[in-house]
Amino acid sequence: MNPPQALIDNRSDPDAREVLRDWMLERNMREERLGVMLQAADAAAAAAAADADDADDAAAAAADDADADDADDAADADADARTTNLLTEEPDMRNGLKVIQLPGSGYWVPTFVGWLRRVSGDEWELCAGYRVINRTQGVTQGGLDRIAEGPPKKGYQFGEPSGVPQEVHRLLVRSSRPANAEAYAVLVPRPRDWVE
Repeated sequence: MNPPQALIDNRSDPDAREVLRDWMLERNMREERLGVMLQAADAAAAAAAADADDADDAAAAAADDADADDADDAADADADARTTNLLTEEPDMRNGLKVIQLPGSGYWVPTFVGWLRRVSGDEWELCAGYRVINRTQGVTQGGLDRIAEGPPKKGYQFGEPSGVPQEVHRLLVRSSRPANAEAYAVLVPRPRDWVE
């Protein structure tokens, strides 16, 4: 028996997702999140690299100590737990002004600021008028949190407003932050057809 389509279409809503999760548990079904495997692979690789560095540091510091193997096991267990959480926990999304990052290539991670709204299920739309954000200097303090507070005065450049919307699948959003609508009112005005 398949779950009700309305629950599947609305699974990006935390309440609908909980009902769907309960429905599946009652029927001894397992949740699947195959769409997030690209993010899981990136996160697992980063976590494994960080854990390997941590494990190497711990092993060097405890070279004479028999507990070095325990540190490696703990690091592996921590990496496994992070990967499991990424595969089983659904990121919550809400309509509104957002700073989002999507998968890129190489060192470039596409970053946007714009009004994001759910179309259906996991399909979202970045409304026309969104802007691409490019970093013009090296690493800056605060990252996405700083950008979400308001347009930074230096270190970033905002592209021209888009003339068309962009379709976005929720499971491909690498990172999302609610942005300060008042601070961005001139740069990224609320769409005329926006409904709260």
